[in-house]
Amino acid sequence: MAITTSEASGNPSNEVSTEHPYVTRRPGVLGSRPIVAGQRIPVWQIAQLFRDGRPVEEIVAGYASRLPPAAVYDAISYYHDHRDEIDQEIWQNTSAEALDQQMARLGGQRDERGAVRFTRQPDRPGGNRRPKE
Repeated sequence: MAITTSEASGNPSNEVSTEHPYVTRRPGVLGSRPIVAGQRIPVWQIAQLFRDGRPVEEIVAGYASRLPPAAVYDAISYYHDHRDEIDQEIWQNTSAEALDQQMARLGGQRDERGAVRFTRQPDRPGGNRRPKE
């Protein structure tokens, strides 16, 4: 894989190309997971909609036509070529078990009403205090 300008999206940026013209990885964006070129839309989201039976036209419309149909078809093709990886990302981002594991790592718990409460402050650069306004 080489760092390249995304020709598929027409949006110049440093993206790591894949074997699919509309799917890239961008260092520092969504953990360098596969995304639609020139967008911050992860492939796993499109794959989940596809798995749920949504037609491509509906997926395109759901993104306010920011995606051409070819990008959606290519994301679905990427999913088929990398099914284990993308299924794992879908699980990590949608299953209650995975979300509870992530929340526990961050010090969060659900209270009796289902609201998330954090028992510790997340680490912030320069300390945990917000600057006074």
